[in-house]
Amino acid sequence: MRKLVVILVLVTSSIGLIGYLRAAHLADEKAELDTLTIAEAVEELPPGVEAAWAALIDSRLRDRIKKSGSALEIEQPRSVWSRSVSLTMPFDVECRGVANIAINFGFGDDSIIVLITNRDDLTSGPELGVNPYSVAAKRLNKTLCRQTADYVGELQAGGGKRPRALAQQN
Repeated sequence: MRKLVVILVLVTSSIGLIGYLRAAHLADEKAELDTLTIAEAVEELPPGVEAAWAALIDSRLRDRIKKSGSALEIEQPRSVWSRSVSLTMPFDVECRGVANIAINFGFGDDSIIVLITNRDDLTSGPELGVNPYSVAAKRLNKTLCRQTADYVGELQAGGGKRPRALAQQN
């Protein structure tokens, strides 16, 4: 009987300790989620961030997509290939965050993908200054996505307009 009581005491103590540890772990998780929620709720970018990212996008667009007669010349950095696509080729801009913007010319397996930004830009590009999942970063992503689509659309329409950041400087 005494062994049974000792076993019950040990089991009860273990259950209590497990419950305590579980509660402490849940409290830590909640605190971490609260921190993320606060970081994601940021609505304003630090001064100069939008202009710096717009200038990066402008530079990448100018370097990678150029109008040449009735075609767009496409080049990728650190690549030996370049392609020409018709000015009438359909395109879409895929924006999965500030550091993941790509232009797709055409559709399906034959589409040509032009990377404008990638994950490395979060560390080597302009300082974002906010959580990449924040309201402010999402708003910036929409702005940069629209800027990219406007640039390609303008080239296709025949305008060849200078990128926004450069036009504002002069």
